[in-house]
Amino acid sequence: MPFDPFGDRETRGYLRNTLKTNDQTLVRQIEAHAFAANVPAALKELRKRPTLEYADLVATHRRLFQSVYPWAGQDRSRLAPDIAISRGGMSDLFAHPAEVRRAADYALSMGNDRKTMASRPGEVFGALAFAHPWLDGNGRALLTAHADLAAKAGFHIDWAAIDKTSFLRALTAELQRPGAAMDRLVAPHVKAGAQPIEAAARTLVARGQSPSPSPDPSA
Repeated sequence: MPFDPFGDRETRGYLRNTLKTNDQTLVRQIEAHAFAANVPAALKELRKRPTLEYADLVATHRRLFQSVYPWAGQDRSRLAPDIAISRGGMSDLFAHPAEVRRAADYALSMGNDRKTMASRPGEVFGALAFAHPWLDGNGRALLTAHADLAAKAGFHIDWAAIDKTSFLRALTAELQRPGAAMDRLVAPHVKAGAQPIEAAARTLVARGQSPSPSPDPSA
C-alpha cells in the first residue's frame, strides 16, 4: 500500500509535495536539488551553534526541504502522531511519534559529547536515525547535523566512499542492535580534521546522490 499518512495522496501528491505529484522519480529529483542548493547554508548555520539541540535539527530540515514539502521542519509527533514508520516490513526500527523528541535528545546528548562522538560516531548516527523525526528527508537532514557534530569533535567522515547498500544494511543492523554495525562501517572512512563547509557540503551531496532502493519510508 502506498505511503499516504495524510490520506490525500491522489489529490495532493506524495506527502503534499509542492508539485502535487505522485511521480516518485520526480519527487526524489526535486529533493536532491533542494538539498544540494541548501546544504551549505544549513551547515553554516549549524557551525554557529556551540552545541546542537532539537530545535537545530528542526531548523535544518526546514532549511533543506521547505521548497519541497510545506510541512518541512514539523516532526511526526505533529503530522502523523498515530502512524508508526516501518521499513522492510519491520515496524519497530524507529521511535514511535510520541518518542521522537526524546530519542533525538538522547542522540544529541551523545553527539554533543566530543569524546563520545569521536569514539562512537556510527552509534551516534544510528541513534539519530532511530528518532526518524520526519515523514521524509531524514537521511539527508540527519547526516547534515551529524557532519556538524563531527566537525565540532575535530573529524569528518567520507560518507561518499560508502555505497548505499552497505550503508542501509549496516544502519538496519544498528537499529536492531545499537552499538556496533555503524561504527564498523564508518571506521575506515573517518578522517582527522573538520572539513570546510563547502567541502563538507560536497561530501554530503555526493552521499545523497546514491540511489535508494526504496523511496517510501514505509517500504
